[in-house]
Amino acid sequence: MRSLILLFMLLLLPGSVSATELTEYNGTFVLADEEATAAALEAAVEQGAEQFPALVRPLVRRKLKGAVNAVRFFTFEPGKDSIRIRSDLNEAGWLTDLEGTLVEVADANGNPVRLKRWMQDGVLAAQGCTEKGCSDFLFKLSDDGKSMVFGVVTHADALKEPLRYELTYTRR
Repeated sequence: MRSLILLFMLLLLPGSVSATELTEYNGTFVLADEEATAAALEAAVEQGAEQFPALVRPLVRRKLKGAVNAVRFFTFEPGKDSIRIRSDLNEAGWLTDLEGTLVEVADANGNPVRLKRWMQDGVLAAQGCTEKGCSDFLFKLSDDGKSMVFGVVTHADALKEPLRYELTYTRR
């Protein structure tokens, strides 16, 4: 009896990702509103530029506009305890487990990125780090699963405060 109770308690401990949570991501999500996306990206660029002296802000804006961007779509392909995410910038996608294991991948320009993903309270989370800084990502599905908010927080040594923005995608 004691063994049965111990087994039951072990099953209740957090372990692998719930298959239901993960399969809810299956499919493709496309940008919902191009104007709202452009406004969110512009606000993030301005937030970053304002952290620098006025003299260098035009240069900072140009650099940030190259770094703060949106993909047109995400395609999620969940596996048993893994997920591949494809986008218009990365058609092959990156496959990771959901245990937060770091994997080395290459961005669209071939630069190395250290990537990890995990589920956090039913929300898919990720972190990608380069030599310049790290970005934290949250892929939060709506209750009905028809839309997703993609949240980004980017930390960099050059920034006093991280850049933050959210973009909305709809299921296709």
